[in-house]
Amino acid sequence: MPEIPVDAQIFDIVFHPTSSTVFAGLLTGYVKAFAYDQQGNYQNVFSLRPSKKSCRGLSISEVGSKLYAVGKSKSLHIIDTKTEQIETRTGAHESAINRVKTLTPWLLTTGDDEGVIKLWDPRRKEAVRTYTHHFDYISDFLWLEDKKQLVATSGDGTLSVMDVRSKKPQPFAQSEDQEDELLSIVTIKG
Repeated sequence: MPEIPVDAQIFDIVFHPTSSTVFAGLLTGYVKAFAYDQQGNYQNVFSLRPSKKSCRGLSISEVGSKLYAVGKSKSLHIIDTKTEQIETRTGAHESAINRVKTLTPWLLTTGDDEGVIKLWDPRRKEAVRTYTHHFDYISDFLWLEDKKQLVATSGDGTLSVMDVRSKKPQPFAQSEDQEDELLSIVTIKG
């Protein structure tokens, strides 16, 4: 992977699932895409600015055709990675959005500064479900495909588990306060 200058602070990056392309969400609101090769060469694929406010989170669809961008604008931006067309869901949240994660081809999730988590079907304009059990920012998501469960970490010091098949707007489980911010989550298999 070559060193690629982007001219602004990077908030999030994601890699294309099938090609040597990296996407960066920047403080300036830009989303930049770069193709790279094994020899250390890179090429700018596109530079889009869905919002003038910061881009805090990115996620890509399983096949790499859609890039989801969120940030301080409180909007969910859906970018077609081939045509570079942007579809925006203005006011997706009432607060700035920190995280976005693709769960399945027809389900993604967003989390904001106030701890609100929303599930989205990208084909619909409105959220499928809203969870309000956290009271501080959502810092990360982990998708457990085999159980169809979404795990969220929060600045409130708790971790929650939601069964996305359930119609209930409450989590399946929530941890005790860990007395510190939980900043990220990852699966470690032994």
